[in-house]
Amino acid sequence: MKILLLVQSCELARYPELIQVQKETWDSVPHPDITTIFYYPHPTKRGLIGNDLYFEGEPDWINNYQNMMKAFTHILKMDWDILFKTDNTAYINKDELVKMLQDKPLHNFYGGQLYDGPNPNPVKDFLWGEGLGFSRNLVQ
Repeated sequence: MKILLLVQSCELARYPELIQVQKETWDSVPHPDITTIFYYPHPTKRGLIGNDLYFEGEPDWINNYQNMMKAFTHILKMDWDILFKTDNTAYINKDELVKMLQDKPLHNFYGGQLYDGPNPNPVKDFLWGEGLGFSRNLVQ
């Protein structure tokens, strides 16, 4: 199974330093089943530079959902089976992530921590937390 670890990022104050720490700590440990991409909405930068993905967007937290959906569009060109989307404040243990996802289905998988507060959508469960998992077909 190929896992794409997608990290929500931005270049606003303090965040570049935080992201650099992530790259120098938990993301400096390679794992054969995981590719990490940090994604950034940006007014002018475009494309994949190293493992940083830039696309048109507003680099603020108000547009989180829209920026995530734009990132999803770009990553469909990449080779992966399961997407694990997290934020730039998370610490990821790659070995544990693989263990957690290894028995998950590669079709119609959507996983994360159930939100225990008032559900904003009474038809579907609301997930939140340190990360969300998606099978490729759900991202498509």
